[in-house]
Amino acid sequence: TGLGDERTWRFDGDGFPTSRTQDGQGLTFKYDGDRRLASVTGAWGTLEVERDSRGVIAAGITPAKQRGTYLRHGLG
Repeated sequence: TGLGDERTWRFDGDGFPTSRTQDGQGLTFKYDGDRRLASVTGAWGTLEVERDSRGVIAAGITPAKQRGTYLRHGLG
């Protein structure tokens, strides 16, 4: 709060965001063993994060098992 809106963020002991609430709608963030984002859960269900062999985000998998590919520009 204090950002000029009604968002409320919660963080774990290491400073990673675990949830965000805005206008009564919530998001929950989960991390894998390497502390990388693994999923985001909201009113729509859970979006799973898929990573490539380097550990870089490659896609998001929807609750309906649709895969949205994450494209990255070659320069970063």
